[in-house]
Amino acid sequence: MPERNEFSGQSRQDTYSASFPERDPAAQPRPRARTYRSAGRRAGAQGTVNPDLFSAPRVEEKEEKHGGAAREKRNRRSLLPLLIPLALLILCAALGLRLQDERKRAAAAQEQLTQLREERAEREAAYRAKVDEHRPKYRQLIERYAAEYDLNPAFVAAIIYRESSYDPSAVSSAGAKGLMQFLPSTFEWVAPKCGVTGGDSALFEPENAVKMGCYLLRYIIRTMDSDDPILIACAYHAGWGNAAAWVQKYSSDGVHLTLDEIPKDDTKTYARRVTESYAIYLQHYWQEPGADHGTAGAALSRGAGTEL
Repeated sequence: MPERNEFSGQSRQDTYSASFPERDPAAQPRPRARTYRSAGRRAGAQGTVNPDLFSAPRVEEKEEKHGGAAREKRNRRSLLPLLIPLALLILCAALGLRLQDERKRAAAAQEQLTQLREERAEREAAYRAKVDEHRPKYRQLIERYAAEYDLNPAFVAAIIYRESSYDPSAVSSAGAKGLMQFLPSTFEWVAPKCGVTGGDSALFEPENAVKMGCYLLRYIIRTMDSDDPILIACAYHAGWGNAAAWVQKYSSDGVHLTLDEIPKDDTKTYARRVTESYAIYLQHYWQEPGADHGTAGAALSRGAGTEL
């Protein structure tokens, strides 16, 4: 039996029906807006929650981006303990290679220095041997007649060394004899002027040879009017007439001859050897205090000598 309202006497069912009249069945029901929030409530009431309803695509992308950056940062941090030893290893390898290159360069430089020292020692030994070969014999005779005929004894010794190597019995293929290699015709012309007698066999006497050789050298110097060692050596070897003609034809200054200006190869070789020996004798055997050891500045004449 339905309950009645104590104030109106109507039953509860009648009151409810009066408050909510029945709708027309033909009328269309008004749609209700479904929101994500109401849907979420209903889903929550039903015990199921769709996570897609609470996250927009942009939020997902942002979270994914930040999550990737965080992962990348964590990965870098995890690789850092490995990268530091690797970098140190690479640095050590580079330093090792550089040190190896430096050692190779130092070894090459040391080898080159050793080679240069050995070459220098060889040149010095060869030069010392050459100086020993030039050791003069008949030194007293050379100095005596060089002084008598106003000559530098070093130049007289150079002529003797290159003519006969101090062999008093030397005879050339052309028939020149003695220490200073006189031809018979030259001996016949010089011997009377020097007071030498006894035929050309007198040329084998060292004193006669040195005396006549110094006389001839002095005569050439005065005839050529020159103290040029190259020119005087050419005149002694090829004759003063030829030497004078070469000066006029080939000399660049009309006074001296250089080795390159000598037209005959054998005379050029002879003059070169004489001047080399002259320099050795000036430096090692007839050295004068303050004198120039080269042949260019060394005068062949020493002072007033015997008149020819």
